[in-house]
Amino acid sequence: MRPWPSSLTRSSSPYFAIATEVRLRDGQLLQVFNIAWGYDDGTEWAHMTTSISPAIDGQAVDFFFTNDVMQITDPGTGVQLFRLTDAE
Repeated sequence: MRPWPSSLTRSSSPYFAIATEVRLRDGQLLQVFNIAWGYDDGTEWAHMTTSISPAIDGQAVDFFFTNDVMQITDPGTGVQLFRLTDAE
């Protein structure tokens, strides 16, 4: 298993009432309120399921792998909490 950046753990901590924007490699921009994550047998990257525990009324539940994350932003301030660099 490949460890995933600790900055993802910190920036995706369960702020249950505060949205965080996650931009994926394919261009999707997700609004995330909390995450559940883990590794599947034989996978290199952790998977994330968003806004599921607790469920947020009217909020989509999304699923992706950590290697798909390009950027995490606080939508209230515009501050980038995580950004994938060319070196990563």
